[in-house]
Amino acid sequence: MKQLDELPYPEKSKFLQEMSRTPDGRQALHEAQTVAQALEKRFGSADPREWKDDLRAGPEILLAVSRINAIAGIVDRARSAERSRDYELKRSLSKGLG
Repeated sequence: MKQLDELPYPEKSKFLQEMSRTPDGRQALHEAQTVAQALEKRFGSADPREWKDDLRAGPEILLAVSRINAIAGIVDRARSAERSRDYELKRSLSKGLG
């Protein structure tokens, strides 16, 4: 997922297609979805920019919070890239049928 996150936006769709063709890639996408669902359940959103500031508690959990933020950011951007790819596929199919 980190590789996907580091790609420029135009290349993400192709990378997602390649990922979804392999068992490991499908597993990674499934795990990202599971993480996103857990974050949404716990914090109300998988996007860390939408979390309330009260998540940032004392210094003893600062490292854990930064890891959660980093993972959540990667997952959120991966999901966004996936939604964009799906939208583009649907749009191209609609054009072909119309």
